Amino acid sequence: MSPVRTLSRPGYGPAGGAVDTVKLARDLMTKCGQWPFPWSYPPPGSRPIAMRGTIALPAQDTPTQVCSFNVPVGNVGYIDSLMLSIRDQNYIEGLDYAEWSLTLNQPAGAAFAIGRPIDGYGSITTQFGSIASGPVKLPYGVLLGSNDTLYININIPSAPVSGGGNPLGAGYPSTTTCWGFGWIWPSPTR
Repeated sequence: MSPVRTLSRPGYGPAGGAVDTVKLARDLMTKCGQWPFPWSYPPPGSRPIAMRGTIALPAQDTPTQVCSFNVPVGNVGYIDSLMLSIRDQNYIEGLDYAEWSLTLNQPAGAAFAIGRPIDGYGSITTQFGSIASGPVKLPYGVLLGSNDTLYININIPSAPVSGGGNPLGAGYPSTTTCWGFGWIWPSPTR
């Protein structure tokens, strides 16, 4: 008669709970040769990244870069948190007075043939987070390949979708600030 083998779900059963989970994760990493979920949790060997920028509001209808981040060659990057903020006494949330865009390998004002807007983040008309509360976790982050550059741009439309003229002023003291946080790690295909 052969011995009876029982299996339990990670974290449950007589085998030790969390120890089983750690062992399963290690086994999976060994099998895959890489961290299984780098878009949710920083993988082993990753380094935190931060991009920050503050600029005076640009002239209306002039797409302008606020900040950018370049992934070093041989690495992969992931942005999971973002803050887009505007400081102007005339800014009213929800009236489309400002439009931010996240683009891949496409500086502000460049033709689309060079790069592309990031899906879901090509036109952002509301603030994300604030300087006081910090960045917000993105519903889905931005995965960046080796040598990719992520640009965060702003445009102040002269005729917002909400109608009328745009009351935002160009130059200081009116500013926009962006922060982006995430991590980079060695590319598994190096």
